[in-house]
Amino acid sequence: DIEKMFLHLQKVLINPTENAGMEYLRNGNVETPLVSEARKKVLASLEELEGLLGQKRFLLGNNVTAVDIYLATFLFVLDACYFSAYGLRTAEGYNGSVLTGDGYSNLKAYSREMYRQLKLTLKFASFRHGFRTSQANACTRQSYSYDEL
Repeated sequence: DIEKMFLHLQKVLINPTENAGMEYLRNGNVETPLVSEARKKVLASLEELEGLLGQKRFLLGNNVTAVDIYLATFLFVLDACYFSAYGLRTAEGYNGSVLTGDGYSNLKAYSREMYRQLKLTLKFASFRHGFRTSQANACTRQSYSYDEL
C-alpha cells in the first residue's frame, strides 16, 4: 500500500507540480497550455487529498507511514515555495495556502499534525535546494510563523 500511494502521489501531484513549475520558469513566468494543464492536475490532486484526509487521519489509516512523511514534506515545500515560485497562486481553482488558509481544512490539519511530529528534524532553509537563488529568496520570504503550526 505504501508503494502504491507513493507512486500515485508522484503521478498526480509531485510530477505535475514540477512540470508546471519548470515550464513556467523556462518560459519567463508565462502560462503556457502545458503549465495550465499541469496546474489543473496539481489542484485536483489537492482536492482529492482533502477528501481522503477527511476520512482518515493519515494516508493509509491511523498510523504515520513513510508516505505520510513524503507527502507532508512536499506540502511544506509546496506552500512555502512552489505556490509562489511556480505561479500556482494565480491558477484557476487555487484555494489558498495549505498551512495557513481555509480552503483545505483537512490538509491543513494533516500538515499541522505532521509538522508537530517532524518539527525537530525539519530545516526550512533546505527548501531552497534545487532553486535558482532568485526563486529561493522569494520562497523564503513567507510570513509564516512555523512555531505556531
